[in-house]
Amino acid sequence: MSNPNTLFIDVETSGYSRANMLDRSDGYKYQIVSIGAVVASSTTWKPIDTFYVELQWNKKSAWDFGAQGVHGLTREHLEENGLLEEEGLATFCEFLMKHYDTSKAITLGGHNVATFDRHFILNLFKKYDMTLELSGRCIDTHSIGKVLYGTKDSNELFELLGVERTEHNALEDAQLALKIIRQTRNMFKKLTDDGN
Repeated sequence: MSNPNTLFIDVETSGYSRANMLDRSDGYKYQIVSIGAVVASSTTWKPIDTFYVELQWNKKSAWDFGAQGVHGLTREHLEENGLLEEEGLATFCEFLMKHYDTSKAITLGGHNVATFDRHFILNLFKKYDMTLELSGRCIDTHSIGKVLYGTKDSNELFELLGVERTEHNALEDAQLALKIIRQTRNMFKKLTDDGN
């Protein structure tokens, strides 16, 4: 059985190349540098609470300056403003326990959440010998964008639906993915209501 609310989530990482994301000898080559999350009602799709944390570079994970160029988080900024990885995970766990029964599966939402963010989050928990119960189903705005709107990435999707992105930030991207779900649902509802 799963929790009644959906967790929209986005992570920024120290690198994102699909070919080099995994280091087969030792888990993930890159690390999470920020986590943004929104607890959303699975009936109204309105936000209930938000979470954001930045994590210091652990000096072991690879650092890709291309990824840094996308999210804008430098190693120096994270050293000054970020939490140690373990401390950041602890604050995220506190946030989850505030809103979810962590013995039940949590459904994730987000952009590319099924193929990217989910795996990084699970790997972070595994790194500290912890588990996170996640639903096998995700609400992924990448798939919705591709199928319904013909978009190839979040930039195209947000632009097409008039959703303004001020920066490539984990919390903002989680919030925007939720907004896309609400807008798509409202458009569908309007179409079906008008048809009756």
